[in-house]
Amino acid sequence: MFLCLGRMGAYSRNHLSLLEILGIIKPMVELRNKKVGVLGIGLAGIATMKFLHKQGAKVKGFGYAVPVDLERAEKALKGTSAELILDETRGTELLESDLIIVTTGGKIFDAFLERAKSKGIPVLSDLELACLFYKAPVIAVTGSNGKSSVMNMLQKLFEVSGKKIKMAGGDFSHFLEVVSPVPEFYLLELSSTRLQKSNHFKPHISIVLNLYPGHGERHQTFEEYGLAKSKIFAEQGPNDAVIYQFSPDVVGLVKTVKTQALRFRFSLEHEVQYGAFFSESSREIVFRRGAGVESRFSLKDFALEGPHNIENLMAVICVGKFCGIHDEKIRQVIAALRPMSRRLEMFHKAEGVKFYDDSRAVNMAATMQSLLAFPDHSVILIAGGDYIRQQFYKALRPVLESKVRCLVIFGNYRERFFKKWQGTTEIYLVVDIDEAVKVAINHAERGCNVLFSPAAKPDPTVHTGE
Repeated sequence: MFLCLGRMGAYSRNHLSLLEILGIIKPMVELRNKKVGVLGIGLAGIATMKFLHKQGAKVKGFGYAVPVDLERAEKALKGTSAELILDETRGTELLESDLIIVTTGGKIFDAFLERAKSKGIPVLSDLELACLFYKAPVIAVTGSNGKSSVMNMLQKLFEVSGKKIKMAGGDFSHFLEVVSPVPEFYLLELSSTRLQKSNHFKPHISIVLNLYPGHGERHQTFEEYGLAKSKIFAEQGPNDAVIYQFSPDVVGLVKTVKTQALRFRFSLEHEVQYGAFFSESSREIVFRRGAGVESRFSLKDFALEGPHNIENLMAVICVGKFCGIHDEKIRQVIAALRPMSRRLEMFHKAEGVKFYDDSRAVNMAATMQSLLAFPDHSVILIAGGDYIRQQFYKALRPVLESKVRCLVIFGNYRERFFKKWQGTTEIYLVVDIDEAVKVAINHAERGCNVLFSPAAKPDPTVHTGE
């Protein structure tokens, strides 16, 4: 057993010793008969409670749930001994725990969580708990945009290489649902909120794809958001690797938050000595690991559009090279990659007009990256959805001005989006997605690209169509 470290025998005992000193988690992670409180009773909390029950722990789940979610939780936990506590007046029972596991939700018990910490009760995230049971190297991916795409690329990389993997986080399984059977690698997709709750996370390979403003609904400042992301590499050791975008914000973060990990950069614009960069003249990705060590990968068979996908591929190539995967295997992956469903996916072409489904782009950063894949003034963009006040929507203005010839905004919050984007291009406001599609088609001409990239999460009160 090791704590999210890369190789058996290469791991530090520091974190494990800390847990041993606390007397809660023994070397073989003995949880039997321990009183464990789980904060949050959503999907993550349910997965955590089911896992703890199997380990023989005495489990109580603390959180809030509307009737339909409570019914789901009770049904999922049927046959376990887990007890659900929704009444804030029973929060003192959290202070009786031997160990507390924090998942998503459970905010009404935050005051009791702080009291538990002050009493010295150990607190781990569900991610950290899972890592205590992982018996294979962990590769972790974070970033404002592109995480799912990179996970898909990594999956192809290891499949072609004949390596068994388990994937968790994001749209995949929960971290505790993939503990066994043991693979050769665990691939984890991690959000900033998940990382923010984890103080002892230590993957073998960490990847920071990018860092964009626009997550104010979860973090008060951009600096706080960056520090949450930095937890993916902060605890890494000299046998580990951090792979990151060569951009001012990400480079500054890596310099500010010290890490012992080997550093590999990737860049579209600059040559790097350790990592990967794009050679525009030869349409190749060049990987270097110091002087004299170089591999080149042609992009002539690369089917994914946009500079962001080249960046994603560079990060994946760095992983492959660090893991010792042969260049020819990497070339096979490059040729085999295809767009993910609903991620800049061209689904129709008629009379010289291409239609793209980018409905997975549910934040400003994702839509920005997608727009950069197109020629100037060639896009008819359909956007809209749930307006989140803290999102930095104005950052999209320069790209709207350069790439979009017509913008159709739909939904209940169309006026709010319009205030952020007015004056950038020709704009139409409509009630719903059906009307938006009609307007877009009416304005489409040969050579145009009709793109549905909402830049927002769906508004639950509006039909978003298929």
